[in-house]
Amino acid sequence: MPQNPEKTELDQCWENQLRLSGHIADSGVLGSRVLQAKQEWLKSHGFKQPLHNYCFFCQFSVSRKKDSCSGCPAKLVDADFTCMDSRYDFSDKPKEFCAEIVRLNEKRKEQDAAKPNNS
Repeated sequence: MPQNPEKTELDQCWENQLRLSGHIADSGVLGSRVLQAKQEWLKSHGFKQPLHNYCFFCQFSVSRKKDSCSGCPAKLVDADFTCMDSRYDFSDKPKEFCAEIVRLNEKRKEQDAAKPNNS
C-alpha cells in the first residue's frame, strides 16, 4: 500500500523536531542562546534551507500557507498547544518543552494506531 506523502512528511517533521528539541534540552542552553543553539544544530546536521523560527513545526505550517501557530503539527494533536506556554516555554524551559513534544508524539502515535485506515 503506498504511503500518504503528507503523512510521511509530517512523520519526518516530528522526527526532526524531536531530535532538535532533545539536543537543545540536553545542551543546557536557555533564553536567547536557544535560537543560536538551534541554528548551530541545523547547520551541523546539514539543513541548508532556513526554517521559519528555526523550528520544524513552524516550517511545516508555513509551507502549507498557514501561519506558524495555526498549522503547527503539535496543534493537530492538542489544539491548546503553544510553544510559548509558561509550563514548557521552548526557550526558558527547553527540558520541559522536549518532554511535552515527546508526550504529544506518543499521543499522536496512539491516535494514528486507533484510526481505521493508517495511511
